[in-house]
Order: sequence, then structure tokens, then C-alpha cells
Amino acid sequence: MTKWFAQKAATCLWNLSFVKEHKGAIAEASGVKALVDLISKWSYDYHVLHCAAEALANLVGDDKCNMEIAQAGGVHAIVMLAHNCEIGGV
Repeated sequence: MTKWFAQKAATCLWNLSFVKEHKGAIAEASGVKALVDLISKWSYDYHVLHCAAEALANLVGDDKCNMEIAQAGGVHAIVMLAHNCEIGGV
């Protein structure tokens, strides 16, 4: 997957994650695992990280997605983002 496709996929999932009806569909399509994988694979790309983290933030309030995030290794990925963030920007 190229950087451009990773960015677009993360952006699409972030946009879809705003709609309650889409949250379950994202989980059923392994979208949560895809977001976690994007965070791991593209850890150097701000745009991918931003969109994937925003999508996970939107999904965490949904019971099904919440469990999917934990099962997909999302807790670890989010903690790693928190440890690696820089104060003042990118």
C-alpha cells in the first residue's frame, strides 16, 4: 500500500466513523483492525496517524467497536501514540 492509499483509507474510515450506523459496519468489515494496522505500519506519517486516531476515538464509544479495538491491539497502539507524541506539533 502506498502512502497516498493509506492516507485516503484512514480519511475515509474517519469520515464514516462519525455516523452511528456505520460504526458497526466498520467493525464487521475488520475496519478497526485496519486502523490499528495503519497506526503501526505508518507511524511516521502524521496524516495517517491523525485520521486513524480520530476514527478510533469516534469508534471507542460504541460497545462493539470498543471490544474490537481492544482485541485488535488498539489499546497498545493508542498508548504508543501517546508516548511518542511531540509537544508543539509534528
